[in-house]
Amino acid sequence: MPVEWKETTVSVAGTSVRVMEAGSGTPTLILHHDIGTLDKLPFYEAMAAQCHVIIPTHPGWGLGIERPEWMRSVRDIAAMYRMYLAG
Repeated sequence: MPVEWKETTVSVAGTSVRVMEAGSGTPTLILHHDIGTLDKLPFYEAMAAQCHVIIPTHPGWGLGIERPEWMRSVRDIAAMYRMYLAG
């Protein structure tokens, strides 16, 4: 059965974040590496069959969403996603 993906843009810590989501159950955040992410990899589909997959695109990677000036390190990115998940 194909997985149905939902794409949204959310506001987190004063910046916009593109988020793709699919599946249900335990939330699982999948973060991309320094060159970005590819949409709808087979791995993502397999994970979405087992849990609620959340795949954000970091601000500053793709779609014209700029990286905020305060976001200077991996720690800053992690803090932003912690706020998102607590949300």
